[in-house]
Amino acid sequence: MKFSIILPAYNVEQYLTPALECLLEQTYEEFEAIIVDDCATDATGQIADDFVKRPECKGRFRVIHKEKNEGLSAARNTGMDAATGEYILFLDADDTCERDMLQKLADSLTEHPVDLLLYGFTEDYYNGAGNKEYTAVKVPMGGNTWEGLAKEHPKDFCDAIVELERQTMYGYAWNKAYRLMYLREKQLRFTKITHIEDILFNIAAFEEADSVTLLPQVMYHYRNGGQNRLTGKYLKDYFDLQKVRIQKFLDQQCRWRGCETKDLPETVLSAMAGFYFRAYQSSIVRDITHGDKKRDILKRAQKEQNAPLYLLLKEHMQTRGKMANFLYEPLVKGRLQSAYIRSFLIGMVQKYFPGLYARLKQNR
Repeated sequence: MKFSIILPAYNVEQYLTPALECLLEQTYEEFEAIIVDDCATDATGQIADDFVKRPECKGRFRVIHKEKNEGLSAARNTGMDAATGEYILFLDADDTCERDMLQKLADSLTEHPVDLLLYGFTEDYYNGAGNKEYTAVKVPMGGNTWEGLAKEHPKDFCDAIVELERQTMYGYAWNKAYRLMYLREKQLRFTKITHIEDILFNIAAFEEADSVTLLPQVMYHYRNGGQNRLTGKYLKDYFDLQKVRIQKFLDQQCRWRGCETKDLPETVLSAMAGFYFRAYQSSIVRDITHGDKKRDILKRAQKEQNAPLYLLLKEHMQTRGKMANFLYEPLVKGRLQSAYIRSFLIGMVQKYFPGLYARLKQNR
């Protein structure tokens, strides 16, 4: 069994070598690593070229230098077009993985060949000085394999996907192995869109998958650099993008379960309510940090009180403990002045105490 590993690389000169070393040290050797240099403006491209010249990399590592910068989705699609393996993985060039990751994937896929395999990971939070402050471990529960999903989606599978999304494990591309021929047969591509390209791709990939395995082992280590990550940058349409994500997920659950949105199980609606109000609050924090005027922020927040998703999900927002109640209750109840003050405080914690913020974030 051969794996194709795609690593889009843009301005990751300080992280690329450790990421490639993890692949070079894999105990399972049947793989190709395709580094897609998306016209990096630092030394990323040169580092990639020098690395693949190592004798031990011959025949397994190669670099594609794109002629123009087109973003993450296009870089992944470029790698997918060049891939020759049976299964494909889309990894990030600033993350690392376990040395036996490919071996464990091969063992599972040999026993249960599936269209999609999802595995566990850690989220490692780093401060501005580059020191690790906090690690969150996320693994799928149960370790189940489902067959025949193209014909029907059993309740336990639908429920498992809801739990994965609740833990933010469903949307990422880098904690999954995809059968390459399945992706090509379904003509699946990454969409050129900011911030939610992974979840849109996975919703499409899981939609018609005939078989899926959840592997309850930590394989991957995701580096979260806070403000250095895209998720830490200001996106004017951040909340709108998150609402697209939520609606797409709800639509998929409706198709699989054969019901209207209002008739979805409470577990689905409460999970999406949590996502919605986290994104709502986060958008206010981002706007404050960006320097938007208070009256403009409150005006946008007031308008949101009549949005369809707000009206649907506010009734299903089940707060879980004091932290969740502190964050979201004002938004749920429409007390926007209070919501603004709390968002301001959260922004201060995020800026000056990133380690504490990371812990609080995991407990929301």
